[in-house]
Amino acid sequence: MLLSIKGFSHCQPTCNEGYTLSGSQSCYLGTLTDTAECQADPCVASDDPAKDGSDGIFYCINGGTVGGTTTACTCDCNPGYEDASCQTASACTASSDPAKDGSDGIFYCINGGTVGGTTTACTCTDCNPGYEDASCQTASACTASSDPAKDGSDGIFYCINGGTVGGTTTACTCDCNPGYEDASCQTASACTASSDPAKDGSDGIFYCINGGTVGGTTTACTCTSCATRYGGKNCHIGPCDMEKSCFDFNLRNGMTTPASCAFLGDEDVTECKS
Repeated sequence: MLLSIKGFSHCQPTCNEGYTLSGSQSCYLGTLTDTAECQADPCVASDDPAKDGSDGIFYCINGGTVGGTTTACTCDCNPGYEDASCQTASACTASSDPAKDGSDGIFYCINGGTVGGTTTACTCTDCNPGYEDASCQTASACTASSDPAKDGSDGIFYCINGGTVGGTTTACTCDCNPGYEDASCQTASACTASSDPAKDGSDGIFYCINGGTVGGTTTACTCTSCATRYGGKNCHIGPCDMEKSCFDFNLRNGMTTPASCAFLGDEDVTECKS
């Protein structure tokens, strides 16, 4: 302020940093005219934590938008950051949107995963059984179990009798060995007949010839109702073979050998004795 100035005088005050002068001061013939005013400047952002806005420069980071004027600065945060200067990364939250990478504190985390971490460093852990990878988004390869309750919803699937498990969680498969069938290879197949003597029924195929009727299921095959004059578990023993067995049995046990063995009835088997 200028006092007792005769004539005309002009004085221009200076404002503190963060303020801009508006108007002026003047004195004419002893009359003071004072329209000078220091007006607060709009705040500007700084990455210096010491800047508190008292000079119009305010600590505002992580993409925050600075606002207000000197001594009353604000910092409007981007998603994923908080506190007065947006300096604090927010705790992550889960989303079912695959595009959410945690850059805004929202992270793709599904299938029972537990989201953790903070913006730009989100995690998704403790996936439900049968899921894996960063967002628990990947169904695991199925593994076999002998537990009938295992339906593959957790990646573990009931698959027995040598079946090969395949697929991924909720879509498991069990590829059966010969002789077994159904979703988990749990059912032994009905036996089928073969003329191959090596076929013992372990794969559901059983040596059964000479009119025999195959029956049973894998590992428990039978061959019954053989054609007349044939016998044995595979109907593979012919009349001469049976007659020889009968005579041999009688001789070993000191029995008198009849002209024909009883189980062949009255059929002439004389030609079998030679």
